[in-house]
Amino acid sequence: MFAVTDIEFKIERIGEGEKEAVYSFLKESFFGHEPLTASRNDVPPIEDLTSIQVGIPQGYSLKAVDGEGNMVAVCMNLDWNNRDPEVNTSDEKMKKLFAFFEYCEEKAGISELKDHLTLQILSVHPKWRNRGLGGRLIDSTVELAKEEGFTGLHAICTSSFTAEAVRRRQWECKLREKYEDYKNAKAGGLPFETPKPPHTEYCVYVKHLT
Repeated sequence: MFAVTDIEFKIERIGEGEKEAVYSFLKESFFGHEPLTASRNDVPPIEDLTSIQVGIPQGYSLKAVDGEGNMVAVCMNLDWNNRDPEVNTSDEKMKKLFAFFEYCEEKAGISELKDHLTLQILSVHPKWRNRGLGGRLIDSTVELAKEEGFTGLHAICTSSFTAEAVRRRQWECKLREKYEDYKNAKAGGLPFETPKPPHTEYCVYVKHLT
């Protein structure tokens, strides 16, 4: 069983029975802080979240828990080549968001990567930030990917904080564009309001393991 223990927290896999717990955590610590969803007045329904509906059953997502077992951070990871069944949504904003991610993958040239693990969501509880916990989750995800036989990882970074974390770990940048310059006829523009500084650009990073 994959697990990393620290004095203050423990990193372990998210179990299939924890979908609601993860959703509650994301409602508290992610959607209101993530640049592309911070301006949204509501939160996406759990049924529309690929990271939960598909990612959790795959078994590659990680959580950090404190000494009392409370969830304090998550790293939602997805085997993108085996995302069956896919999540369909009737939410127009989510459709634009999915189109935005497809654009990033195609523009960065990573849509055809095989045996790659996608780092989809990295979220740390506000009270646990600035302790290097996000970086520890990234490192643990890399180790998990190695153990599971993936050939690499990639991440579409919509937050400057996540981009900086993978950049410090020498992941390779495949795409960097400013939000204000984003043009995608299929999506009809950004799914939400243009993010505020310091989140002025989105990036795609790749780490090869072989």
